[in-house]
Amino acid sequence: MPHIRNIVGSNPTNPIMKTYLLNWNPENWIWHDMQDGIKTVNTTGCYIRRWSCGNISKNPINIGDDIYLIKLGTETNGIIARGTCICPTYAGKHWGGIGRANYIDIAFHDISSDANPIITVDELPIGVNWQNQSAQRIYDDQIIDQLDILWYNKFLI
Repeated sequence: MPHIRNIVGSNPTNPIMKTYLLNWNPENWIWHDMQDGIKTVNTTGCYIRRWSCGNISKNPINIGDDIYLIKLGTETNGIIARGTCICPTYAGKHWGGIGRANYIDIAFHDISSDANPIITVDELPIGVNWQNQSAQRIYDDQIIDQLDILWYNKFLI
């Protein structure tokens, strides 16, 4: 059975929306404008930010795809933000300063107010390597449904 997102409200430029997990490790990169992003989401409902998406050429991220952002490398790993891809993948200077990297622009709709996970790794459904340091697509619709329900129950309540 197709996922509900592919039946209701589909994007004509992306008829099969997908879900991706991108990561942020504060030990490797400091998100300097995170607090500004949180304020922007709280006042306007959306904060647009470029984000590295790794080498995802086999499963490119498309406009309209859902993005979950997981915080890794700390004592409290877990999902801290959710958004939507708003542009095709593009290349740019690597965030570490050496070489090139692939990026997308994300319209974040929800960001944890204190950078602590809304959903910890221990609460996430089994079947995905949640601690993977690379961007990854989540294929299993049941896992996506569980993740969506967890997110909405924790973030919106």
